[in-house]
Amino acid sequence: MNPVEGLATVVALGVGLGLQFNPVTSLVGSLVAAVVFGTPRASAARRPLAVAVLAVAWLAGDGVAIGRSIAADPPKAPTDWTAVVLWALVGALVGYVVPAAAGALVGRRVTRGTGWLSAGAVALAVAGALVVIAPVLADGVTRFAGG
Repeated sequence: MNPVEGLATVVALGVGLGLQFNPVTSLVGSLVAAVVFGTPRASAARRPLAVAVLAVAWLAGDGVAIGRSIAADPPKAPTDWTAVVLWALVGALVGYVVPAAAGALVGRRVTRGTGWLSAGAVALAVAGALVVIAPVLADGVTRFAGG
């Protein structure tokens, strides 16, 4: 296998693992973060709280799994670390940040008092859709990697 194929395999492995994020912590974390920051009157001081909610949810769901994987079989080569970093980044972005950001974006645009409710509903809907779609995408990416 040449270096380019090896790197493509490692990238596909990392992305495939990242798309298999924890669905429960993704739904709850993105919902709470969107409600915290997704109101029209929410001050910028709420942003760190929303980010902290997402970070704690990710750590409780996916961070623990990644840590256990590293503890059981530590990466030996730099390319192995590439897969671990992509696993963490893709999981955090797709599973947590995208639904929370979509919910907060909608909630901040509501003009009559229910921005938090709209933010939560949209975050829950987006997270739910990603929970259903992401494993199918992960299977396709894993097949591309030869797994």
